[in-house]
Amino acid sequence: MAILLMHSFDYNTNLDHYSDLEQYNNHSTIFISTTHARTGTQSLRMSGTGFYGASAPTWLLGTHTTTAWIQHAAWYDHNPAGSGDLYHLHFIGDTEVMIGFTYTDRSMAAYRNGTLIATSPNSGLLPLNQWFFMEATVVLHASAGSVLVKINGVTVLDASGLNTGTPGYFDRIRMRPQLYDSGSVWVDDLIVGDNVGPNNTSPPGDARVEYLLPIGAGSKTEFTPLSGSNWGNVDESAAFNDADYNSSPDTGATDLFAMSNLSGNGLVHGVRSILRARKDDAGYRKIRPEFYKSDGTGNTPRLYGGLDQAVGDTFGYTRQIFELSPDTGVAWTVEEIADLQYGYSVGGGSQFGVDAWIAEFIP
Repeated sequence: MAILLMHSFDYNTNLDHYSDLEQYNNHSTIFISTTHARTGTQSLRMSGTGFYGASAPTWLLGTHTTTAWIQHAAWYDHNPAGSGDLYHLHFIGDTEVMIGFTYTDRSMAAYRNGTLIATSPNSGLLPLNQWFFMEATVVLHASAGSVLVKINGVTVLDASGLNTGTPGYFDRIRMRPQLYDSGSVWVDDLIVGDNVGPNNTSPPGDARVEYLLPIGAGSKTEFTPLSGSNWGNVDESAAFNDADYNSSPDTGATDLFAMSNLSGNGLVHGVRSILRARKDDAGYRKIRPEFYKSDGTGNTPRLYGGLDQAVGDTFGYTRQIFELSPDTGVAWTVEEIADLQYGYSVGGGSQFGVDAWIAEFIP
């Protein structure tokens, strides 16, 4: 698939719950913040001092790819008082391509393993104290590599015929702001992908990632709640724990929930389901996300499952991205999501509990 991960940063304040995020250097300077939020209520904040900064969050792509792209909103609160380049995106694998604003004049530059390979024709590209949207795509090749960067939809660096590395693959992306004083960088609406799949083989452009939660019971309530209601045990955005959860010993048992709606109109590029579950029985157990829709005619409603995913002995996350609707086989619509019920089922095993359910949508 083209979309590999996406984050709204709205579903928990504890970075340990963002399990596809590696935390490099002093991770106490990487945290979820409510100071600035482009959409939703939270964003990822990076702050610190010293060479290359004390903050360097890294996202695992979960695959090897020769083309990787990232888009995100960013807010910088200052120009650093130091030398070197202010801010870098690092495309990392068996080689490293770095993209960032230069310290001297805020032009854009790209490097391969520290060697300059491309520069922008214009300077003064870094906005301060405001949200701006950045897209970057890197193609890895010994002679036909390329780097494309846009800010607020305008191309600021477009270089091809480059040696970006060989044999070449990327498997993670790192953000590394070079902060020489107490300044900070905030990041929101993060989407990362590659060029494989039927959709989104390049950055879809300025978009927001919305975080939706259950708002009521759906058409199936087959798990046993620890207390209260099933949907009330999975409607929290933080403090996931053993205090409230739903459980079932039966393969195929399903919970469904009415969901909150997207806040606007437009094209939906993908849906990411996030389930947090554990098993309390021996053996191999699985969980599966479920989509439920009425056909609008009074006939049998339609239930569409995702992939079964293994569940461990302690609470952990399973994630799946659906770029296309499992009902129609084409891109999601805002209207379709407004009618959607969503949940989980016991897949290929038994005896596990679900503590929290989360979904993120890109409209």
